Amino acid sequence: MALRLIGAALLSGVAFILWAVTSPANTIEPLISKDERVVVTRVLDGDTVVVTGGTKVRYIGIDTPEFRGNAENSECFAFEAKTRNEQLVLGKSVRMEKDVSEMDRYGRLLRYVYIDESSSSINKNTSINEILVNEGFALAITFPPDVAQQTELKELERNAKDSGRGLWSECR
Repeated sequence: MALRLIGAALLSGVAFILWAVTSPANTIEPLISKDERVVVTRVLDGDTVVVTGGTKVRYIGIDTPEFRGNAENSECFAFEAKTRNEQLVLGKSVRMEKDVSEMDRYGRLLRYVYIDESSSSINKNTSINEILVNEGFALAITFPPDVAQQTELKELERNAKDSGRGLWSECR
């Protein structure tokens, strides 16, 4: 009798675990969907922000000089890149688009970021990623498989470099 009760309890436990794992209500969703609107609450540097809920987001396809807390320890034009990023997105509603990868190896979401405010003078079809490269605050850098804007970003970098904008004039 005791053996039957133990067997029944084990079977019930297994059934519960199977139900819990396969139940649609328990499906793990990404922190932010492919095309979600959020508010930028903090700018960490020229290419990384924190959005609603504390999620870190790294801009896809660009790299800005590393900001290390102060001017002496930071790379050339890092302070300017961070400041420009703050001007563009801090406290603003943004729309984020995923390419292929969900996150980088540091657990940050990888996204193209667009201003999502009607009062903004920035074209809603131009990503912050593109603006930072075009103005010379960022380099175009590709990490496959996230390459949707690679051609445009490389062209913008070439134009910024040829025109001597931003880091291309300050950090030669």
